[in-house]
Amino acid sequence: MGRHPHRPGNAWLQINAHGDLAIFSLPVPELEEWLDRTYLHVPAGTESSRLATDDFLSQLFDGPEAPSR
Repeated sequence: MGRHPHRPGNAWLQINAHGDLAIFSLPVPELEEWLDRTYLHVPAGTESSRLATDDFLSQLFDGPEAPSR
C-alpha cells in the first residue's frame, strides 16, 4: 500500500493473486479507521493463520464469474 501521488489524501491498495492484479484508490482516513477496526478482530501479522486468504483470492480471481481470458 502506498500514498497516491496525485491525490495526497488517498492511498493505493494493490492485490496480486495468481498473476492477476487489482488496484484500488482509497481515502486514507476511512482506510485507517477500517484497519483499526479489523485489527481488533484479526491482529496484524496473524491474518494468514486466521483467515483463508489464499482460498478467498483464488475464488475472487478464478471463480465462475471471472471473465475468461
